[in-house]
Amino acid sequence: MKKKLIKIFLSKRPGPQNVVAALLGLLVIVALFFADASNFYPVSDFLSASGTKVFLHHEYWRLFTTTLVHADLSHLSMNSIAFTILALLLHTYFGALVFPVLSFMVGGLINVIALSFYPGHVTLVGISGVIYFMAAFWMTLYMTIERSPSVGGSSIPLPWR
Repeated sequence: MKKKLIKIFLSKRPGPQNVVAALLGLLVIVALFFADASNFYPVSDFLSASGTKVFLHHEYWRLFTTTLVHADLSHLSMNSIAFTILALLLHTYFGALVFPVLSFMVGGLINVIALSFYPGHVTLVGISGVIYFMAAFWMTLYMTIERSPSVGGSSIPLPWR
């Protein structure tokens, strides 16, 4: 007898706690941006990373805090859209260990790699590295966990299943 697939790992709908987690992450980033932009508090002076600050002055916290600083409103806006959607998806399906914990830890590692290729005076800001990790994590696990038999509405089985 063939079993019918009723529920999959990714069948769960986002709940209020998942929305709160995603929006809280976004709120932190937006609040820091506007504090910096208004010159109320020079956030980027203390949080942004460069090779010189990290590798020569040993200010390693900057690898993680630079993800919270953005160059301008356009940069913030574009990152906010992808960040919020991916934060909601990852927190809903994989929990707080993946977002925010793993996402920001890997973001720091990505920043180490990026800064090692830039000249020491170049400043790295933004959450793009975290977003790239979040998107890759989501897509990889979605493609390997999802068990529905179609791609794009067709009934063509995926080759790796």
